[in-house]
Amino acid sequence: MDKVVLGLSGGVDSAVAAHLLRESGLAVYGLYLDNGLPGADAAREAAASLSVPLTITDSREAMEQYVCTPFAEAYLRGETPNPCILCNPAVKFRALLDEAERIGAKYIATGHYARAENGAIYRGQPENDQSYMLCRLTPDEVNALLLPLAPYKKTEVRALAEELGLPVARKPDSMDICFIPDGDYAAWIERRGITPPPGDFILDGKAVGKHRGIHHYTVGQRRHFRPLQMIQPGDFLHGLRMSRRNPAIHKKRFLYAIVAAKTPGQAFQKVFPHARDLPLDHHKHGVFLVSGQGRHGQNLAVGGVSAPRK
Repeated sequence: MDKVVLGLSGGVDSAVAAHLLRESGLAVYGLYLDNGLPGADAAREAAASLSVPLTITDSREAMEQYVCTPFAEAYLRGETPNPCILCNPAVKFRALLDEAERIGAKYIATGHYARAENGAIYRGQPENDQSYMLCRLTPDEVNALLLPLAPYKKTEVRALAEELGLPVARKPDSMDICFIPDGDYAAWIERRGITPPPGDFILDGKAVGKHRGIHHYTVGQRRHFRPLQMIQPGDFLHGLRMSRRNPAIHKKRFLYAIVAAKTPGQAFQKVFPHARDLPLDHHKHGVFLVSGQGRHGQNLAVGGVSAPRK
């Protein structure tokens, strides 16, 4: 019987993934990445309910180096990074592959809603697609990856968990970053000893108000600013540039992308309008991604800026 190492978080997605993998005839071994925050007990409970052996590995050092530090640095540049896109290739999947090698497992698996075929990542169900989170995996990594939730909608996964009597069936989805569970990114940055100074909001070349520090805002943000939006993060001295709400500006936000094409290995960087002044390695900081479809029908994973900060 072939072995598979599954990232087991203690949530409903990974628990149902474990069941589906076992039903397919695989021997499932769980792996939980301990980042120093509560969560290990939930993973142990889920593993016990599924009779899945669980290994807990300390991921704090790797998280700090590859995820937390780059996340904080990006925020201080006025970006809004997606840390999951940094974590998956550098921490999570590296740990899964290391554990697979240690126990002699043929496959690795996660509870992501996406498809893995022939070394490439494709869209899952539109309602809960997560293919963008896996856009930086290599073809070799994807070839070893199983994504049992690919054909499912989240509502179907919860229904299956209820049917199986899993204790996590009604566990709420986690909507926040795992290392900032309260969702207050600005406070998290300040606790690291970094407090960007306040400055001016600039509209039409004039100071029109005071901001609390660049780490509280992001490009395109309209929350609290209507009918204005932020269009450009300045440095600490020059403030934050604002504009009146303009659909044309809104559509031309700074975007970069890693586009995973239909043919394995055909990945390329695409620069969208108004992005020419940003560094060419901007995508390495983990920008937000959305899924879409190319002109010739191929499924794509496309990256760009993320949603407004709180």
